[in-house]
Amino acid sequence: EYEKAIPYYMEGYAIFDRIGDAGLVAKTYDILQVIYQDLKQYQKALEYGQKAVQKSMESENPLFLGTAYLNLGVSHFKLSQYEEARHYMDRALQMGREMNNQQLISSALLGMGSYYAATGQYEKLRSIYEESLDIGRATQDREVEITSLNGLAKYHMSVNGYETALGFASRALSLAGEYGFLKEKADALDELSNVYFGLHQASKA
Repeated sequence: EYEKAIPYYMEGYAIFDRIGDAGLVAKTYDILQVIYQDLKQYQKALEYGQKAVQKSMESENPLFLGTAYLNLGVSHFKLSQYEEARHYMDRALQMGREMNNQQLISSALLGMGSYYAATGQYEKLRSIYEESLDIGRATQDREVEITSLNGLAKYHMSVNGYETALGFASRALSLAGEYGFLKEKADALDELSNVYFGLHQASKA
């Protein structure tokens, strides 16, 4: 269904551009970026993400800009351009803190967690995911909460804290099942399989 939506957003973009509404143009570009991410056309997503950032700057809307930075970071991450991803996710995190926007902060923290995991900087995961977990619980954002629990399981696995990792992954799996988050459930199952493998290996040591 995503592809069917693209012509409508393109039509909307043309109208917003014609009337000179930089904010709505920026938002439309950012939506198109996310659509192309979902379609796994990451280079196309990146192109719209760059346009979204540029137009967001013109609109002088900090929330639009922070969100565009975050999504552009995701596009770079999907293309394995990790340092570019970190740059934009960090910008989004800074803007989220300046605005005290908990949703932007938590989303940027999760993005930074993915960056640190992908680049093997596991020692930095704990503080990232503990903060995002606190935000997820405070705002009752279950997706953030579950992703953070999975992230903490990954961290504790990296330091051979298998029993602690088991607790986080089990809680993530329970919540994902309760709220119907299929991706997060799959992630929790993956972490659990790693934990049980680690526990088995530890018992043999």
